Amino acid sequence: MKSSEKVGSYLKQLLKASQVSGLTKNEIEIYAEALKNHIIINKGQTWLDKDDISLEVEEEGDFMVDMDKKMLEKACNHMAKSIYNYRRKLFGIGTTPNAQSLIHFITELMKEQLPISYPNYEAIEKFWGRYRPE
Repeated sequence: MKSSEKVGSYLKQLLKASQVSGLTKNEIEIYAEALKNHIIINKGQTWLDKDDISLEVEEEGDFMVDMDKKMLEKACNHMAKSIYNYRRKLFGIGTTPNAQSLIHFITELMKEQLPISYPNYEAIEKFWGRYRPE
C-alpha cells in the first residue's frame, strides 16, 4: 500500500471518528496533504513506510487544531467579505470596520457560542491560543 493511500485511509478514520462531513474533494486533498506533512514533520519520512501510521492522541489533536484553524480562518474571511459587500445593499449601513476587525469580532463570538471538543485539554487551549507549555 502506498503512503498516500495509507494517509488517505487514516484521514478517513479521523474524519469518521470526529464526525467531520461535507468536505469537498479539494478540501479532502488539502487535509490529506496536511496530514502527510504533519506526520513527516513529527515522525519522519520513515514513519510512512510502516503498516500502521496512526498518531498518538496529542498529535491527532494538534493536527485537528491546525486544520480547524485553517477552516475557521477561511469561514471568517468569507463572512467578513460578505458583510463588507452587503453594506452597499443596505440603507442603514454606511461604513463597516476593516476585514481584520470583523474577523476578530467573529472569532470572539465563536469563543462564546461554539463548543470545542478535542481528545485532550491541551488541544483546546492550543485552538484558542492560550496554551503555555510547562
